Amino acid sequence: MCSYLKNLCNKVISIVSWAAVVTWTIVRKAVGIPIVMAVLPFRGYARNVVYNYVLANGVYLQRLVARPIIEEDSQYIIQPFHDTQGGYIKKRKISWIEYKLAYYCLWQWFDDDSWFDTWSQNYNETIVVEKSRMQWLPQFIKNDLRRDLDLAPEGGNTFDIGDKRTTTWKYPFWSTFLWTVRNTAYNSKYMTWEKTEGDPGIWLTEFKNWSFGWKAREKGQYINGKLNYDLVAFGWK
Repeated sequence: MCSYLKNLCNKVISIVSWAAVVTWTIVRKAVGIPIVMAVLPFRGYARNVVYNYVLANGVYLQRLVARPIIEEDSQYIIQPFHDTQGGYIKKRKISWIEYKLAYYCLWQWFDDDSWFDTWSQNYNETIVVEKSRMQWLPQFIKNDLRRDLDLAPEGGNTFDIGDKRTTTWKYPFWSTFLWTVRNTAYNSKYMTWEKTEGDPGIWLTEFKNWSFGWKAREKGQYINGKLNYDLVAFGWK
């Protein structure tokens, strides 16, 4: 009886957690753009805090732990990945409270999978090179997007290079704004939409052609020997 109640409670908690993630996804898309633009100057600090805590405490952040990482005394070395030269994460002890504050107030609003820190090369190119989207934009904005492409720094998303990416309070405004409209607060998605095999919160319910819960990746992607699962919300089979 106790075992049954425990399993029931865990099931209820996992369903409520799933519903909270789905609800928060809608909210963050609705309110995220001005928040992102306001907190971007603090992205370097927030990334270092979250990455250190994740690696030191076994938090599952698939986008980071999928990289080949070697721990040394003063830093984590990220081996070359995604056609980059690799990078590093400066080690420091992070408390739970600092991690939570940095995560909720800052880090979750960014997109660390952006190739150029806060914006996407490919996205800009579709506008000013391929001219396949947003041709209604004013010419001065298109000029800014092209300039950013010409002056782009070393590429590689932040999961690939870590603290090697030097960040300041500055960022290219229009490139960042347009990419943020598309990928609003994607770090929150990377942290909450992905689970690994063995996580007790994984469940899946299918009804006719719809599915809800957590589904194993179709290509059977394994991270560190464990199957990866993605959240599905009203997912079409």
